[in-house]
Amino acid sequence: MTDKITVGVIGAGRIGKIHVSNIVYYMPEARVKTIADANLTPE
Repeated sequence: MTDKITVGVIGAGRIGKIHVSNIVYYMPEARVKTIADANLTPE
């Protein structure tokens, strides 16, 4: 499959980071475009 899947994540807490890691690892055709969180702080 050559089509890209664009993903947005709502919630970037502890479990959100795990979800993003899993998306990147298990779905190489996916691209995480946006992450939204009410309490997001840069790391």
